Amino acid sequence: MERIRRLLGDRPIIVHSGYRSAAVNQAVGGAVASAHCHGLACDFVCPEFGTPAEVALATLKSDIEYDQLILEYGWVHIGLAQEGLLPRRDALTKRSPWAAYEPGIRA
Repeated sequence: MERIRRLLGDRPIIVHSGYRSAAVNQAVGGAVASAHCHGLACDFVCPEFGTPAEVALATLKSDIEYDQLILEYGWVHIGLAQEGLLPRRDALTKRSPWAAYEPGIRA
């Protein structure tokens, strides 16, 4: 997250969700295999930089290694690959809790 903060001009990042226990992850409807449960994911915004779409696009264009970058409905999700695995570098958009994931970052 420090690399993202620097990418965004050292502006403050507001974290909505980081590490989640299995119980918390289930309570919030997280995926069973969520990277949050391994401390490898963060949902965040950086209003002083711009909208979540602007943050996601800046991250997408950077050299920051990620497994998943998801523009979600109100925040950005970034997940890292588990040790020993190559990052997929998936970029997705999810427009609402009920929407399907769309390929790419779509503002």
